[in-house]
Amino acid sequence: MTNSSGTNLDSRKAGPAGANSRDGVRSKVLKLVLVMALLSVAGIIGMLLVDSALDWVFFALAALPLAVGGWRYAEQRRR
Repeated sequence: MTNSSGTNLDSRKAGPAGANSRDGVRSKVLKLVLVMALLSVAGIIGMLLVDSALDWVFFALAALPLAVGGWRYAEQRRR
């Protein structure tokens, strides 16, 4: 199949250019989100199980995704 300028459309790769590099970025972001979610769950479970002065540490773990998200949002707004 060719277009009006005579370029062979069958020889083109399917999908947008740079799709492989985006897959790597998605994988890295997914891993980061998964780690932060697991740390947050660990913080919540720690707050429920431990009743001591360590509650602030577990609260910090639970609030970590919000802090990182706020920091990343502020960095993007500066650009």
